Amino acid sequence: MSGNCFASIGVVTEETVLSITGLNGAPVVNADLAGLKEAWQKTLREL
Repeated sequence: MSGNCFASIGVVTEETVLSITGLNGAPVVNADLAGLKEAWQKTLREL
């Protein structure tokens, strides 16, 4: 993969929360996975 730029952007944990931290270290997103899944699936049920 010579010449490609890449970096680690996260880790997988056993937590049931999606946490995204901004470049300044402050939390940007802290959302329950069950709630996110329901919001996603709701849009599919409405089709």
